[in-house]
Amino acid sequence: MADFFEKITYTKKQKNQDIITTKLDDKIISLRVIDDSPETLYLSTKWRQNNLKWFQSTFIPTEKNTSDWIKNTILKDPDRILFMIFLDGKKVGQTGLDRYVIEDNSIDVTGTLKDQSVHDPRIMEYTRKALLRWVFEYLDVSKVIFRVFSDNYRNINLIERCGALTTNSIPMKKKNENNASKWIEATLNSDDEFAERYLNIMEITKNNFSKNKIHW
Repeated sequence: MADFFEKITYTKKQKNQDIITTKLDDKIISLRVIDDSPETLYLSTKWRQNNLKWFQSTFIPTEKNTSDWIKNTILKDPDRILFMIFLDGKKVGQTGLDRYVIEDNSIDVTGTLKDQSVHDPRIMEYTRKALLRWVFEYLDVSKVIFRVFSDNYRNINLIERCGALTTNSIPMKKKNENNASKWIEATLNSDDEFAERYLNIMEITKNNFSKNKIHW
């Protein structure tokens, strides 16, 4: 799907422009390709610091490694993109796409974080539905995947409101190395064993998104 990569590359070049927009009552929600401005680095670092337990790999975020991550990973990876979420022009969160799989034309929604000032759950719901519409209609992806820890009830509820369903639950264990920790898949030897934690795989297809008219 060369067209997919071309579209991602093209979108990344649209700096400081609204790529995706939607309305919530009288407010405008817009998504723009993330930049590396001081404000963005501060906010992105703060948001990750406040949500470390929901990531599969954890390290102590700093503005320096956030900058390196945006410049060397997000902006250079041809199948990866990260958006800053704006509410009436104010930066209130971020969300992105990663792990494109050519074989089934699927992509993961990743890196979704919001500012603590966001209390209305509809803001992230409308944001995610607008992102899904863009992914299915513009990128022409067939399936979107979410990977979320089973104890992240709020996020699971949000994903379900967007029409995705859990298709698998993977047992996980925590591994510590080099002053960082990460959650990796665990092997359970019997039905009586339980993992430290589980990672839910949730999916929605283009057909189901369109058929169920999951909009707003």
